[in-house]
Amino acid sequence: IFTGEIKYWDDPRIKELNPELAGLLPHKPIVRVVRADPSGTNAVFTLYLNKSSPFWQRHVGRWGLSVDWPNASSGLLKGQGNPGVASTVEGTPYSIGYIEYNYWAVKVDKYNSFGGVALLEG
Repeated sequence: IFTGEIKYWDDPRIKELNPELAGLLPHKPIVRVVRADPSGTNAVFTLYLNKSSPFWQRHVGRWGLSVDWPNASSGLLKGQGNPGVASTVEGTPYSIGYIEYNYWAVKVDKYNSFGGVALLEG
């Protein structure tokens, strides 16, 4: 999703990973919300992408505090810091973002109401 390769929520690759949601996923564009500022959160998330995504490895090839996001002209919004990303996701239908775990843990009551949370492992 964050490479911009998967553009719609009902993409077959999402359905394959989440068969229980297959009939519930809308044909709506995915809006990616990323950090606008250099951050350790960017570094950790892009390190994960660099290690797990062949597309990322071919087209970006690095990880770091600041990122040139692939396919940035399509469905990409930026938020300042964790609060900016969280509030942009909260206010933008069909969006997805990433924030620091400690920020999420403190704000869980506020932000858990608008969607699911996934932890990345690997």
